[in-house]
Amino acid sequence: IGFTRVPANRFNELTLEPASWTNLNTFQTFDFTSSTFDRDAGWPTNYYGYVDFADGSLTTGEPDYLTWVLSIDDLNDGDHDGIPDFSDDLLAIVSPPKLSLSRTTGGFKLTVEGDVGRKYDIQQCLSLGAGWTTPTNVTLTNQAQSLVLPIPAGNSAFWRVLAQ
Repeated sequence: IGFTRVPANRFNELTLEPASWTNLNTFQTFDFTSSTFDRDAGWPTNYYGYVDFADGSLTTGEPDYLTWVLSIDDLNDGDHDGIPDFSDDLLAIVSPPKLSLSRTTGGFKLTVEGDVGRKYDIQQCLSLGAGWTTPTNVTLTNQAQSLVLPIPAGNSAFWRVLAQ
């Protein structure tokens, strides 16, 4: 997915560009439209907005999975100016990682692509109100590395990746 900054409020407002996600197991595509994401004044590391899909599953008669809320939490502030790297000026950004997630037998495969030598903490919590734990981390020894995240016992969890 791609975001562009809104020139009139470039540090606090982003536009989600329209695109498609593809389910690699079924090769079904999910088109979504453009929408606005805002940086939360109360939680200045959090960006939130809606992802509006054309239709979630074309195999069902009624439209489903139309609107999702996406929350992005960026604790990274490479130049320590109080603006997260996600919306800070490009010159201040320290090579953000590229992440990809795919389903594997017994879990999920997370691939982290970024700066060789940089350490990334893979954090998890079972509910958004709970505290984050760091069950694993990875220091990139080549440009992209993958690790398997197990399916959580309660069948739901949240993960985030923090660059060190």
